Amino acid sequence: MRKHAKYIHAWANGDEIEYRQKGSLNWIHTEQPMWDDTTEYRIKPEPEMTHFQRFTLYTNANEHRFDKLKGIVTVHPQYIVVGEILVRYVNDKAVEICNTNISEENL
Repeated sequence: MRKHAKYIHAWANGDEIEYRQKGSLNWIHTEQPMWDDTTEYRIKPEPEMTHFQRFTLYTNANEHRFDKLKGIVTVHPQYIVVGEILVRYVNDKAVEICNTNISEENL
């Protein structure tokens, strides 16, 4: 089987191909790959879509109230803001927490 068969098939099916000389750091787009044995090839990766989302962190102090008419205990959560975190997403997958601002006195 030919060394670059996987990439040749992908190119024939319309995928974009990039190449680089062995030892080089830069990938270069090519319309007409030469399929040289001393050259590395890859399918051009999809661009990473990165976005950030801020979340507010809360702690929950429950207050219980007895309802005499129904004979049940109702829980009323009261939320206290503890801090915020900033989460980085790549292609809609959370990959890291970038920044935290958490007040430990409220934990």
